[in-house]
Amino acid sequence: MEIGPTVEQRRQIARRYGMFCHYGMNTYQDVEWSEGKVGAEWFSPPADLAEKIDGWAALAKAAGMRYLLYTTKHHDGFC
Repeated sequence: MEIGPTVEQRRQIARRYGMFCHYGMNTYQDVEWSEGKVGAEWFSPPADLAEKIDGWAALAKAAGMRYLLYTTKHHDGFC
């Protein structure tokens, strides 16, 4: 029995350099951790969010990153 990374894990390893982004309600509460009990009224993305995201992606690409993993639903349950 061979012990080591799975095929999927080897594919991820081959991607090498990338970015992980976690985005959720905590972004708007300025907290690290929450219990997921904040109402949707806290969700208040800036009008220029799409432009900001495009800029982040361009910076990541310019830095040589080959992937971006974007977590939009985390432990607090907001999606």
